[in-house]
Amino acid sequence: MKNFAFALLTATFTVSASAQKAGVKVSDIPTNEDTSIIIRKGDKNDALRPPDFEFLDGREEIGGDSENTRAGALNSWKAACNEWKQTLREFNPGGIVTMNCGLAKVVKDDYLFSASSMGTYKLRVRIRDARK
Repeated sequence: MKNFAFALLTATFTVSASAQKAGVKVSDIPTNEDTSIIIRKGDKNDALRPPDFEFLDGREEIGGDSENTRAGALNSWKAACNEWKQTLREFNPGGIVTMNCGLAKVVKDDYLFSASSMGTYKLRVRIRDARK
């Protein structure tokens, strides 16, 4: 009898705890491109506000001066890397997401060594006034 009462109580709870059905038709969404589905509460005729920021990716070659030694070329590249980072910070205060100088590649040309790399960065750029 206790098992029957427990089963009846469980069935009643299960029926009353059901969730609402969502009215999303995913068969109408194209899958040949990147797609986002936004679920939000409120009037469905409200237009979505465009973003305030845009993210930009970039690459830039970083090279140091030619030096007589391999160590000197690497030190010159490190100085160029620090200068590149400082310049990027000055022109984009508060907007740098990532920046990386990459790995230095040292090349010997006749009697001189030179080091260079491909630096990458990602910036957050304001494209409109902040939301009010």
